[in-house]
Amino acid sequence: MPAVDWVAMDIKAPFADYAATTGAADSGAPALESVRLILASGVAYEFRTTVHPDLLAEAALPALAGSLAQLGVRHYALQEFRPQGCASRELAASCTAPFLENATLSGAIAPLFDSFCVRRAE
Repeated sequence: MPAVDWVAMDIKAPFADYAATTGAADSGAPALESVRLILASGVAYEFRTTVHPDLLAEAALPALAGSLAQLGVRHYALQEFRPQGCASRELAASCTAPFLENATLSGAIAPLFDSFCVRRAE
């Protein structure tokens, strides 16, 4: 019996671009390996990406979602950045919501997954 019955993992960016988003060199490979381990575990999961337009362009989201779908991800969520609790005043001040476009999300991303949602910042 698994030690957990559900796991969520944040996907910060396309794996090749992880270091630019996280500031940690070579961080994409361990993130990708974690995705593979979660999928192989058989435990219920959700992968999600919190989007700040200064860190991840909306135009990059369909490709990111496509790469996750190719890995076998079936449950995915996009979340708009919320400034509450953000340690960076610059990031917190530079983002106003809502900013994700519904047409892009529903047309290009939603069909790739069994479950998909957008969590709006409010």
